[in-house]
Amino acid sequence: MIIPKTINVNEHRIEIIERKFSTKDMGTFSRKDMVIHIDSDLQEDVKAETFLHEIFEVIIRICGIEINHQSLTIMSEMLFSTIRKNNINLLSKY
Repeated sequence: MIIPKTINVNEHRIEIIERKFSTKDMGTFSRKDMVIHIDSDLQEDVKAETFLHEIFEVIIRICGIEINHQSLTIMSEMLFSTIRKNNINLLSKY
């Protein structure tokens, strides 16, 4: 997966930056700066899963949804796994 440099979520433009992390975090989202950071040292499939997780983070924070981090992690991992195992291309016509 090629991770874009920016994404639009509703009317919000979110910058994506890959960088080395000095912590155990794989990714973070800053609502203040509207930036997703992803650890550049991750394997490509883990980067893609982390990117999807951080998109969920953006959505819940922008929409004010109350959800605990464990539930968010389970949802993003299950969605990523479903897309991958079923070879789903969301941009193709069915």
